[in-house]
Parts: sequence; structure tokens; C-alpha cells
Amino acid sequence: MAAESADRREHLSGIEIHFDGQWLADNHIVSAAVLSLIFQEELLGVLAAFFTEEMPLEASEVLSALASVTSSSLENLRAMGGRDAAESAGAPGIDGEKR
Repeated sequence: MAAESADRREHLSGIEIHFDGQWLADNHIVSAAVLSLIFQEELLGVLAAFFTEEMPLEASEVLSALASVTSSSLENLRAMGGRDAAESAGAPGIDGEKR
């Protein structure tokens, strides 16, 4: 898991991430984690999690595992035909409506 976490950090290194300070304050956000979604060395996206308490150390391992599963799922979805496969499975669209 440590090697994978290092790999995710490498993909995000050099990228500046900015969050709206007012939104963070309004929502009492005190910590955040941002992980790249990588499948076979291809960056598919980013997973961000925000916490109203200090993020427990154990959470980083859980989030890393979630990022791995999400990356694999995204690649599987893409291999099955992307959006059409998700819609035929009854997955909600971006607007939350089932297709």
C-alpha cells in the first residue's frame, strides 16, 4: 500500500490545488485528502475527501484502497463501453436521474 500511495503522490506532484477558503470555513473543514485515480499508470481523475475533524492516520489507507477500487471500476466501465454500460445497468447520471 505504501508504494501505491507514493505512486499516487508522484502523479499529483507539481500540481497546485486550491480550495475556496470561505467554503472550507463555512463547512468547518479542517483536513482534506486528495488522491489521484490511476489505472496502469494512466491518470483517470482525482478523489477528494474533506473532514470536519483531523483525518485519522488510518483513513489514508482506507482512502487509498477506495481510490484503487474506483480506478479499476472506472477502467472496467470504460472497457464496457462507458456511459452506455452505466446507463443500461441503471446507474444514475451526473444529474442524479436514473436512465
